[in-house]
Amino acid sequence: SEQVVLRMELPSEAIFADVDQSLLKQAVLNLLINATQAMQGEENKELIVRLVVKNNEALIHVIDTGPGIEQERIDEIFHPYVSNKRGGTGLGLPTTLRIAQEHGGHITVDSSIGNGSDFIVHIPLPA
Repeated sequence: SEQVVLRMELPSEAIFADVDQSLLKQAVLNLLINATQAMQGEENKELIVRLVVKNNEALIHVIDTGPGIEQERIDEIFHPYVSNKRGGTGLGLPTTLRIAQEHGGHITVDSSIGNGSDFIVHIPLPA
């Protein structure tokens, strides 16, 4: 199996949010699996999971050093049954988006061709 460097960047203090633990875990796992698959065949594989608080939201970044995604494709990858993977169902990202929305949040993607992608799950924090 190919080696991936995993980095965790977590705040020094705990962040408290009202979430369904198993659903949120599933959402992050989907992003980690996608990121790992996106990096197949790349020279330097690095996966960064970063948690930050900004504007009363918890932001969960899943960052990869894969090939990146064209800007015009970013919306469509969240549509069901759109997959670039052989044997992929195309349900990972739509499910992840739905989980974020069920928590009152959303997902943004910052990606550049050749430099990888940053999928950000936005989860509102209690006031």
